[in-house]
Amino acid sequence: MADADGSGVADGLCGDTMEFYVKIKSDRIETCMFYTDGCGATIASGSRLSRFVTGMDLEAAMTVKPNDLVSLLSGLPPDHEHCASLAVIALRNALRDYYKRAGIERKDAE
Repeated sequence: MADADGSGVADGLCGDTMEFYVKIKSDRIETCMFYTDGCGATIASGSRLSRFVTGMDLEAAMTVKPNDLVSLLSGLPPDHEHCASLAVIALRNALRDYYKRAGIERKDAE
């Protein structure tokens, strides 16, 4: 996304890479897009998470956990649950990038 307000990347131990891009309006995620070179579970995780957080308040989006995403996906095989973590980390990195670009200081609760 060329005009993203924030972008973030996460690299998995499995070799997959996930990128998230967000457009923000009135402290909400107006648009959320992702790119991955990963497996089907990684693609599903990115797709579901991007749909889930679109329209969401930024602080609420920062609190989404990998287990929340696994539940939204109605589960993932145990050997692919790390794909949900990859998506969540990339999203959080994109939101942190937005905060940095916007000059907004926040303390992560993690």
